[in-house]
Amino acid sequence: MDGILGLGPPSSRLMDFPTAMEAIQKANALSSNLFGVNLQRASDGSIDGEISFGAPNQAKYRGPISHTSLVAGASMWEIPIDDAKVNGKPCSMTGKSAIIDTGTTFMLLPPADAEQLHSQISGSQQEGEIFNIPCASKALVQLIFSGVPYDISPADYVGDPISHGSSTCTSNFIGRRPFGPNQWLVGDVFLKNVYSVFDYDEKQIGFASKTSQSSSASAYVEQATSSLRSSVVSSRESATIISSSIGAIPSTVANTASPSNSRTPQETSLASSADPFKLQLRTVVLALLYSASGMF
Repeated sequence: MDGILGLGPPSSRLMDFPTAMEAIQKANALSSNLFGVNLQRASDGSIDGEISFGAPNQAKYRGPISHTSLVAGASMWEIPIDDAKVNGKPCSMTGKSAIIDTGTTFMLLPPADAEQLHSQISGSQQEGEIFNIPCASKALVQLIFSGVPYDISPADYVGDPISHGSSTCTSNFIGRRPFGPNQWLVGDVFLKNVYSVFDYDEKQIGFASKTSQSSSASAYVEQATSSLRSSVVSSRESATIISSSIGAIPSTVANTASPSNSRTPQETSLASSADPFKLQLRTVVLALLYSASGMF
């Protein structure tokens, strides 16, 4: 299956039928109404991108998950951000919030905030909303949420060379105001560095350090296929009900790609890998069908 599945909070609804997560919640499809996201970095050669419904996948992160409550009245996955640091030096940007979005490739900041951030990256030069930085930059850039700093790898914030063979590259921190004067749009430039948990019930987002792991394409597809086959076989009766409505359930669920200009897409999978993270596919699919048809 290919496409875009919106998983915003309830207040993000723009139409007169439930969001996907509202439908899943109403169907009591999951023990906890949350999802964990592990975005792979294609340049690492990994193919372990995953979305896990109902519980975070403990194999994908290490240490505790630190949670931050959503901004009051937020219509998106928006949380306060304490500050940013470059090489350990605070940028002293307070009163900001970050809209966390897996469908955004870059990180967009109001121009003044982008200038402040880049002023601490050696060799940076501004060209309008775009900043150029050395391709060899090793500056340690961090975002701080609820007192916890999270690193952003140069592999993610250093963009393409400005010309063939150039030692100057574009920065993936863009000086463009996405929404309000104190709102940042934080996309995959940051999210590829953490394991993220979007908690619908508790209205919070959690981050944890990722485990250092990657899987070959063949091993990953085999694991996903085996897991989903088991789910379908053990639920033959419910699968038959769904089949009569939408056709046979496939034994595999294909990867989906996040939107991304000319950048490498970040792939995710609806595969489940172990009992604590096993998605009750039949119930979720049925809930989404009802949602799309406006039945509840």
